[in-house]
Amino acid sequence: MVASARAASPRDELHALFADHFEWRKRESPEYAMHKGDYTYADRITDNSLAAHERRCAAEREFLERVRKIATAGLSEADLLNREIFERQLRESIDGERFHPHLAPIGGRFGPQQDVPQMHERVGFVNQQFRGVADEALGGQ
Repeated sequence: MVASARAASPRDELHALFADHFEWRKRESPEYAMHKGDYTYADRITDNSLAAHERRCAAEREFLERVRKIATAGLSEADLLNREIFERQLRESIDGERFHPHLAPIGGRFGPQQDVPQMHERVGFVNQQFRGVADEALGGQ
């Protein structure tokens, strides 16, 4: 990456952070990416291992550090609000980890028993490639 002669503005830094977070979220949650229409990671599902969970927690702390380092001077009212909401969401997610929600992944209204059967409603097959995968999974029927 080539460093620019001019430092990025706070607005540019903020929008780059939002874009980085969105790409990270799609990469870490392929189901979310497919729901958003991005099939880049369609060959996998979310890794719910303890190591992956810890990696995601560390990444959220890094995103929080980044957003806190962005100067607020010169940001538009909308960007200030978006920054505040983004920071709050990260803080709440990080603070909520003290309850270890990853250790109780199943409830009456959430969990794989709900997610997997309903995945087809959120993630449609968009081309023949995926239709072939579905046919293969069903034993060629």
